[in-house]
Amino acid sequence: MSAALPCQAVVTFGTSSGTGIDVDVSALSLADLEAGPLGTSSGTAPAMYATTNSVLTVNVSAVLGSGAATDDGDGAINSSANSNVDGFAGTRLASGTSTINGLTVLLVESVLPGDLLNITATTLGSTSTSSGDFGVLGSVGTSVFQDLNITVGGNAIFVNIDSSPAPNTILLDAGGIIGLTIVLNEQIATGDGISGTGLTTNALHVYLNAVNFGAVSAITGDIVVGQSISGLGAIPEPGIAVMGVLSGMLLMGRRRRVA
Repeated sequence: MSAALPCQAVVTFGTSSGTGIDVDVSALSLADLEAGPLGTSSGTAPAMYATTNSVLTVNVSAVLGSGAATDDGDGAINSSANSNVDGFAGTRLASGTSTINGLTVLLVESVLPGDLLNITATTLGSTSTSSGDFGVLGSVGTSVFQDLNITVGGNAIFVNIDSSPAPNTILLDAGGIIGLTIVLNEQIATGDGISGTGLTTNALHVYLNAVNFGAVSAITGDIVVGQSISGLGAIPEPGIAVMGVLSGMLLMGRRRRVA
């Protein structure tokens, strides 16, 4: 009986995106602060794709706060997404990236004891890449910070960060403000590494869960800056193992007739 040959596989799906900033915050006593998603590039394969996007300036404000990004000569937000998934067998990849320059985020401005949240950065961004073939799929993510400063309730909790913090660096109840959580280099993985893989990397993610600050109550929402997403899906395909089985069956049948 002939030996069965290994099955083939094909990466059949790829997706990726990059987004500069997405702000959605509300409070009972003040108008919402909303911005984005801004500066998004995205794609889905097959077929292969390569997209880019650039936003020159960002400037949004409301009673609850404000957000801005300034052009440093390359644009306030730059993002890209690409994939070489083409429906054929072989190692494939999908990648997304985003960068935001001259970032300023202010939430609930106050003289005393200080603003609820004040974030500034010269540059902030992330990249997510998924690659491989059926059975050996994986994703990696990185975040980059330059001159990141974060102040909560008048207290500086991060000053001049110029490197990439460890994945999922979490500040719970940041600055003593209950319900305010800040995550740096947030990485959320999906897939089993066999038939699928995916990753969302957020350079900066602020969670607000019913935060009370001064006269402002029930502040809820999210601030996501420098997001990148990537993912791949693959399926096995029947190889020529079946031919080996059939050949063995024919050979056995021929031997029976001779006997």
